[in-house]
Amino acid sequence: LRLASSVFRDMLSIPQPRDTPGDEPKANDNAKKDVIPLSENAEVLCLLLDIIYPGRGLSADLDIQVLAGRPVLPLLKSAGLAALKYDMASALKAIRAFLVLPKTIAKFNAVELYGVAFDLGLMDEAKRLSTKTLKCNVNALDARKHLENMSLNAVLKLQHLHRQRKIAFVNALNNWTNDIAYYADASRKYGVEGHPSTTVHVQLPW
Repeated sequence: LRLASSVFRDMLSIPQPRDTPGDEPKANDNAKKDVIPLSENAEVLCLLLDIIYPGRGLSADLDIQVLAGRPVLPLLKSAGLAALKYDMASALKAIRAFLVLPKTIAKFNAVELYGVAFDLGLMDEAKRLSTKTLKCNVNALDARKHLENMSLNAVLKLQHLHRQRKIAFVNALNNWTNDIAYYADASRKYGVEGHPSTTVHVQLPW
């Protein structure tokens, strides 16, 4: 903990108070040393300790390692929030890498992955994962449960992206067929480019 977290390093450097002022040190005082109460539950702390333990990190088979029946990504998000709270850069780096692994993207719902990345402040990963959500209907019932578990800012950002990408694509098609743009400012604002060929190039906004 001292190695992985500046917060724990500072906390553990503070001498622990004795039970009663003036008490002399006792033989069993070492058993009470460095006791710090934490608000996170045991599952979150166990995963966090596994992540920061030298030589372990996060495996692509994370769902096999956690308790049976416990959703993986909510637990990972809680561990990430704890890593932010305790300034654990190595844990955040491992979570950042795990979220965009091809195996992770293939295994988990893209909307849920995006929400975890966004709420942990991993904006580069959230941007990358947002493109994977284009295959998902964010208005469908199966996506709603994931939207409910992310912050309002994350939901609004994702909805805005889907809406603008739809406009940009329609504008590109209209430009290709010389039709009136669906949204006149989209080509200038979002870099939409239509070519007289079978290929339409769209610079997706973020």
